[in-house]
Amino acid sequence: IALYHFFDMSAPRRTGPLLQLDQAKALESSDVHGAAAAYMKLITDPNLKGSIMDVSTAKEQAIGNLAKLYSQHKMANELGSLLQQLRPYFSTVPKAKTAKFVKLMVDEFAEIPDTTQEQIRVVKDAIVWCREEKRTFLRHRLETRLAALFYENKEYQNALTLIAKLMREIRKLDDKPLMLEVQVTESRVQEALRNLPKAKAALTTARTNANAVY
Repeated sequence: IALYHFFDMSAPRRTGPLLQLDQAKALESSDVHGAAAAYMKLITDPNLKGSIMDVSTAKEQAIGNLAKLYSQHKMANELGSLLQQLRPYFSTVPKAKTAKFVKLMVDEFAEIPDTTQEQIRVVKDAIVWCREEKRTFLRHRLETRLAALFYENKEYQNALTLIAKLMREIRKLDDKPLMLEVQVTESRVQEALRNLPKAKAALTTARTNANAVY
C-alpha cells in the first residue's frame, strides 16, 4: 500500500491546459479532425486558466503535435493554412520562437509526398508576411528553403535568381552557416544545368565556409 501511494504521489494528474493537451492527444487515434480542433482551440484560446509556464508549454506542444498530425495524415491544405492561422499567435511570442515553429511546420510539410508546388506557394506566402513584419532572419531561411524547392521542381532559373539576391543580403550579415546552405543549393542547380565550372566554384566556396563554421 505504501509503495502504491509513493508512485501515485510522484505522478500527479495534469490539470488545466496540460490536461487539455493530453485530451487532444488521446483523440488522435480515433478522431483526427476532433484532435485538430482541440489543438486549435488550445492554441488560440486567449483565456486559458493556469500558470504562465503551463499555458506556454501547452500551446507550444499543441502546435508541434498539430503540425505532425497534419503531416502524418497527408493533410497538406490544412498544414498550409495553419501557418496563416497562427500569425496572430506569432505576434505574441519572441521572433526566435516563431522561427522555430515555422521551420517545424515547413519541415513537416516536406514529409508529405508530391507537395512541392504547394510548398512553394506556402513558403512564398510566408516570405511576403516576413517582409511585412520585418522578420529578416526568418525570411532569409524561408528564401533558402524556397531556392531548394525551386531546384526540386526544376525551376532552375528561379532558383539562381533568388540565390543571387539572397547571397547579396546574407554576405552583408556574414551569416556563414546560411551562406553554406545556399551555396550547396547553387552547386546542385548549376550541376543540373550542366554548368560544371560554376557548380565546382559554388562547392569550393561552400567548403571554405564550412571550414570557417565547423
